[in-house]
Amino acid sequence: MSEHLRSVVVPIEEGASADWAVDHVAQLYRERPMKVYLLCVRQPFPQYVARFISKGELKAFHEESGMQALRPVAERLDACGIPHWDIVRVGQKAQSIVEFAREHHCSQIILPRPPGGGLSSLVLGSIGGQIRKLIGSGESCAISEVY
Repeated sequence: MSEHLRSVVVPIEEGASADWAVDHVAQLYRERPMKVYLLCVRQPFPQYVARFISKGELKAFHEESGMQALRPVAERLDACGIPHWDIVRVGQKAQSIVEFAREHHCSQIILPRPPGGGLSSLVLGSIGGQIRKLIGSGESCAISEVY
C-alpha cells in the first residue's frame, strides 16, 4: 500500500471518554493526512433476548447506539477539520476490530492504553493484547496504545 493512502482505525468504547483519540489523531493528521475510521463495536444481545426482537429492530438499535457513542469524537474531529468515516459493527470486540482493519487495509489500530497497564492487563487481558494475538507477527498493521 502506498504511503499517501495510509489509514487508521480508532475503536471507540461506548460510555468512555475518547479525548485521547481526538488529540492523538489530530497530531498524526497534522504530520501526514490519512484516512480515519472511527469504529464502535457493539456486543450482540444474548440469543434468549434477541429472539424476541426483529432483526431490523436489532440492527437499528445497534446502529443508533453505536453512532451515539461515536458522535462526541466525530464532532471534535469535525471541529479540527479532520475527515473521518464512522462505522458500527456488532460482534466480539477484538475480532471485529482486526477484521475491520484487514478489510480496510489499515496501517494502524489506535487504542487507549488500559488503566493501570502492566500486570492488570496481563492478568485480565486487554483488548490490545487480544488484538495483538489475533494479528500475529505477519501483519503490517501496527497497534498503538496512547493515553
